[in-house]
Formats: sequence, C-alpha cells, structure tokens
Amino acid sequence: MERYINMHMYGDNQHSGHSGQWQFPWSEDKKLVEKVTMSNCVACSFIYDFDALITLLILDSNPCQKTWLDAVSVYKKVVLAARSWAELSDNDIESDLSDEFFEMWIKLHGKKGFTNYFHMIGAGHLKY
Repeated sequence: MERYINMHMYGDNQHSGHSGQWQFPWSEDKKLVEKVTMSNCVACSFIYDFDALITLLILDSNPCQKTWLDAVSVYKKVVLAARSWAELSDNDIESDLSDEFFEMWIKLHGKKGFTNYFHMIGAGHLKY
C-alpha cells in the first residue's frame, strides 16, 4: 500500500519515475498504524486518488468495496463544493451531498468513524 501511495499518489511515476517518500506512522511495536496527519494540499491529492486505492485493497467480490467507492465518490463532491470559491446558489446548497455522505460513513464505521471532522459534515456546518 505504501508503494502504491508513493508511486501513484505522491510520486511522479508517469513522467520521471520518482516516487514519494510517505510512510505509515507505525507504533513502536509495529503492530498498529498510528494517527495519520497530513497537510491540506497532501490530503487533497490523497483524496483525489482514494477510489483507486480502495479498488486495490478491497476485492471486487467484497460487498464493502461498492459502499466504500460510493462514499468516496460522494465525499469528493462534498469536498470540491466546500473548497470552491464560487458563490453557491440556494439550489446548490439544497442539493448538498453532505447528509448522504455522512449516512454512508456512519454505516461503514459506526461511532468509531465519528470524528470532529466528520461531525462538521454531518451536522450541516458546511451548508452554512
């Protein structure tokens, strides 16, 4: 997974063959991945190609793959709208997909997925 992230998400594999240097933050005993933090710019590039990573990690036969891919697709739309500098119309605000994404996210993760960041989406803070 690190190799894929470094070659396809953070590297320039298509042009120069250079790969990124990103690594998972492992616990001392190397049994758990610790909290992953990244800058906004890095997170955006990660999110942009996240569906490809899901396809790589979750087998087609696993019903969870479609749920993940659907959730990521909706999340990308939510993030693009939130990052936009364009003035949103009332119709744009009403057609916001935050609620749809949040329901998908909770189905995938339950309470463990309910972080402050996802609370902002689920509580409707992006709409206002």
